[in-house]
Amino acid sequence: MGLRKLFGALLSLATVVSLASAWTNPIRRPGGADPFVTYSGGYYYLMSTSWNSVEIARSTTVAGLKTASKKTIYTSTDATRNANVWAPEVHYFNGAWYVYFTAGRSSDLDNQRLHVLKGGATPWDSYSYAGRLTSEWAIDASTLRTSFGPRDPVQRQGGRKGAVTIQKKIQKYQSYPHFPTANPFPPKRRRRV
Repeated sequence: MGLRKLFGALLSLATVVSLASAWTNPIRRPGGADPFVTYSGGYYYLMSTSWNSVEIARSTTVAGLKTASKKTIYTSTDATRNANVWAPEVHYFNGAWYVYFTAGRSSDLDNQRLHVLKGGATPWDSYSYAGRLTSEWAIDASTLRTSFGPRDPVQRQGGRKGAVTIQKKIQKYQSYPHFPTANPFPPKRRRRV
């Protein structure tokens, strides 16, 4: 009976590994790391990263994203945020588009921080660096619309495996004080509730 279970487990593991290694990004390869897609104004927008930049492509069809021209919307010479650029997401907020992403140093992963770019009225407009969202190690920012208010930045943060931080006063969550809806950046001082 034990041999059957072992054989079944090994067969299952081999199947999962073969399927995982066979998957490739169907939209863009190469040059499609950390894909994020949104739709606005008749266009699909694909956000992706390279080692040191955030890029965007657009097309009127999802299939067209495969060959669409990319433009770089972020790169930096600042050594604290010029490498390990990950997980861009673009969100519309109070009349402008914002790109949340992770970036850090090239030497290690100890300095990964969340950053934000501010754009214009469409995702294709130019972006400028708006600031760093956190002073602690954190990755994979997104936004969350709740009944408590407008979009609240959410991220995965170090210290606890799988911890999620919601930057809003919500009981029983590690959080930051609420920031006004006109300002998509949290205050610099951290507070536990």
